Amino acid sequence: MNKSLLNSLNPVIKLILVLVITFLVFSIVFYTFLWIGTLIFNVSFTEFYTVTDTLDNIKILNYLLAIQSLALFLFPSLAIAWFFSSPIEFFHLNKRINVKNYLITILIVLAAQGVVSLLGYLNNNLHFPDSLFNIEQQLRNIEKKALLLITSILSETNIYKLLLNIIIIAIIPAIGEELFFRGILQHYLNETFNNAHVAIFSTALIFSFVHFEFFTLLPRFFLGLILGYIFYWNKNILLPILAHFTNNFIGIMIYYFGIQNGKTPEELSLIEKPIIWLTLISIVILSFLMYKLKQLSYAQNKNS
Repeated sequence: MNKSLLNSLNPVIKLILVLVITFLVFSIVFYTFLWIGTLIFNVSFTEFYTVTDTLDNIKILNYLLAIQSLALFLFPSLAIAWFFSSPIEFFHLNKRINVKNYLITILIVLAAQGVVSLLGYLNNNLHFPDSLFNIEQQLRNIEKKALLLITSILSETNIYKLLLNIIIIAIIPAIGEELFFRGILQHYLNETFNNAHVAIFSTALIFSFVHFEFFTLLPRFFLGLILGYIFYWNKNILLPILAHFTNNFIGIMIYYFGIQNGKTPEELSLIEKPIIWLTLISIVILSFLMYKLKQLSYAQNKNS
């Protein structure tokens, strides 16, 4: 395969190729894992689909969440990287990153939680016009179903289940989604638009919509922007993976310790009105950390 010839194709053609490869790899991998799952759990294909409605088999729910991330994001990303180059070169994994960058990345995610809370509160309290009331209710029902699925998984309180949740909800999605959205999609949108900022905003928007949860769209879009700029400045996919993992890990631990202290999943899922002065402090700290990471990254890129 002449990879140099593939890379010389028109950016729009390459983007179309990326989408085609994603669909083909997802179809093959997902249904292969689904078939393997029927053998492991001794259930039919139909039972795999209905378990997300009944929530009566946590093991199958965990398996479905894992194969969804693997099939939709991780495997297509690796296939695309191999198709055009090699995963190590494509995702800049051979680029050294200073330890300071990793520490600042974690602090950025922690600082961003105040803004994320505010955006989550505002987003959740958005209401459609009366003429679109039925659509709003349908969207809220979809979101409630997704939330119920996640809370049913996070309600487990033993260490084994905690470690499993970290793998399935934090590690696998962080790797798969960042490889695909920042590593693949943002890269080719940048080539298509020839504008890194348009690519970052577009990828963050797609990243938000793909989760099909309208009332958490704003905080997810905001996080997508942060992840996009971290990757753009550092040119190494490991940093947005770390940021994504940290964000998901925080949510898991909040549920774990909250339930350990007697709170219900419903109480932990409530979106309370944030304290404004804390949000303002969050914005100031976040802005400083993003600026610091940008400066460090540019200095390291210049010297490398």
